[in-house]
Amino acid sequence: MKTKMLSMFIAACMLLVSCSNEEEVVPTLSIVNRAVFASMYSDTYRVNIECNTEWTATVDDAAWCSISPVSGNGNDVITVTVEPNPITTERKATITVRTKTLQETATVIQQAALPTLSITPTAINPEASAGTYSINVTSNIAWNTAVEYITEQGWCTVEPASGTGTGVITVSLTQNTNSRRSAIITVKSDNIVRNYTLIQHGVPPLEEGITINGITWATKNVGNFGTFADMSSDFGKYYQFNRRVAYSIANNSVTPKWNTAANQEGVSVWEYINDPSPEGWRMPTTGELINLSESGHHWVTAEESGFSCAGAWFGTNAQNAVADNPGEAVFLPALGIISPDGEHFNNGLYGYYWSKETGGFPGCQSFVFGETYFNNLTNSFLSKESGVLIRSVKE
Repeated sequence: MKTKMLSMFIAACMLLVSCSNEEEVVPTLSIVNRAVFASMYSDTYRVNIECNTEWTATVDDAAWCSISPVSGNGNDVITVTVEPNPITTERKATITVRTKTLQETATVIQQAALPTLSITPTAINPEASAGTYSINVTSNIAWNTAVEYITEQGWCTVEPASGTGTGVITVSLTQNTNSRRSAIITVKSDNIVRNYTLIQHGVPPLEEGITINGITWATKNVGNFGTFADMSSDFGKYYQFNRRVAYSIANNSVTPKWNTAANQEGVSVWEYINDPSPEGWRMPTTGELINLSESGHHWVTAEESGFSCAGAWFGTNAQNAVADNPGEAVFLPALGIISPDGEHFNNGLYGYYWSKETGGFPGCQSFVFGETYFNNLTNSFLSKESGVLIRSVKE
């Protein structure tokens, strides 16, 4: 009997010990880093989980943010992957980790994207006929458009006038029945500006030119933008380097008002959109001017020239050329130069003509000649702010 009671006592003690060992563990859950600061770019980050039981994880309705793994047991690390932020505002996502009885959250904060604005193409050179063209805009911000006409006004329309984000701008052109014309369409937002250069072909002038050593030279100087002078009442306009404004001399005064700040620092070649030559013609290169100067030359007075101004004939027929029978020669009037401060001088004494190139120098290469300069007829460099004549060559 005593033995039986002892056995029962021992069994009861063992049962008590067993029950004590099987008491439920108190679940714990914590997220070590509750805030994840993500850059605007695609990248991965870590969220550390401290837990002693099973858990699951979810992300709120934010398609740009994903996590892995989405469940586990005990301590673990969740990898957070974010896509690039395309918008210019900060965005957030919430990661929620749950056990049966506990819940913790972490916030993902992604940096705002930088404002972007780009266009393609950036330039077109359409034919003279009417037509429509597209500008593709890639952006994450609001933008608007503007048209700066270089010559003629109102010949192109742009729609829409404004937009937000990526889109397409339609440019509509009317038929061009005059000389080449150009405009710059600006797409801008705050400090971001993108330019679309538009140069529409026009009707070529009634000018065949004279070919000298394989280069066809115009017989007239450039007049107003996109036209030739008539070489009777108008011998040509003066232009500052890579500028579009045509200047005249009247009663020893320069018109319109002279631009004393026409600096083109850093520009090494006269840009096509600023070339005032008529349709089918262009600014000459330095090599072409040298070719002309070495082809033959003959200085004539105003009385001898047939053009009522002094100058020189250039070409293989320069010695015998006259106004009504030039042969293979062209007449370049010696009409002086407008200085950077707006003073016109050396009229009738020297001829100054622009090259389209600077030759890598601060000034621009130019063709300068006078009655006593034939033995040293070379290219010289003039200040880009000077006003100089232009003699075009055929494209």
